[in-house]
Amino acid sequence: MEALLWHVIRWARSQGYTVFDFGGAGQPAENYGPWRFKAKFGGELVELGRFVRVHSSMRMKASVIGYPVLQRIF
Repeated sequence: MEALLWHVIRWARSQGYTVFDFGGAGQPAENYGPWRFKAKFGGELVELGRFVRVHSSMRMKASVIGYPVLQRIF
């Protein structure tokens, strides 16, 4: 995978492109696999923010409370 991405980056550079967007890297405080993989290529980490659309405030509150509880159980 790394070789393929590196080839794409080199090709894009030879075509005059100056920016390659890897897509999201997760939460800045989280150190997980995709973030570590993308960080190996260097570059600038840009935080564009996140948006959450809440359709049901009661369900959102239940999930905010219930998710950590379920994580501890399982």
